[in-house]
Amino acid sequence: MATCPQSGKDGHKKTNFFLNADQGEAPYQLNTTINSNSNPIVQTIDFKDRANTVSGNINPLILDSTINVGKNSLVFESDTFKKKVTIAGALEGELKAIINKKDVDISFQLYEKMSDGTYLQLYNDMLRASYSKDHSKRQLIIPGKATSIRLTNNTFFVSRKISKGSKLILVLGVPLEPGIEINYGSDKAVSQETIADARQAMIISWLPQSFFTLSVL
Repeated sequence: MATCPQSGKDGHKKTNFFLNADQGEAPYQLNTTINSNSNPIVQTIDFKDRANTVSGNINPLILDSTINVGKNSLVFESDTFKKKVTIAGALEGELKAIINKKDVDISFQLYEKMSDGTYLQLYNDMLRASYSKDHSKRQLIIPGKATSIRLTNNTFFVSRKISKGSKLILVLGVPLEPGIEINYGSDKAVSQETIADARQAMIISWLPQSFFTLSVL
């Protein structure tokens, strides 16, 4: 086990949160230490199954008593904050995975779960893996080999004073819902894909080296 706080050039402390499956069931853990021996989290997405897509299409409220978790999403939860912490800056980090397809779209939602059980949305966005390293050039994934999906330089600014007693909640998923372009993971342009490209389910093994970083004042 190794702790990974670091200091940025601006004097802010950067804290990494690693995906961890040691608990064995959802919600999984967000740890500030990396355990490289933790098992991967295997996720299967059947793009042909449209029976429950509505559950992922509800616009979440900024402040709510619950969060909407679609069937193709995973939930991760941090330890409770023992004191107030101010975060400010763009999300950074890298998601490591082994995928059986050549591309994937990722939804990434971050919440503060306050001590009264209320959820405050801090971040909500989607990212296409094949453009995460270079916005001007598509770089397809090699199926079956470990790949990196870069968050750094692909995210927005987040600023919030996290209250004592709160937790961070990450909802990580693959979007499959009405109203968006679905990325089936072939080597075609996504706009040219059809349901015929969904014959094989997408299988993602999220590796324990996956992390995101927050700047702490």
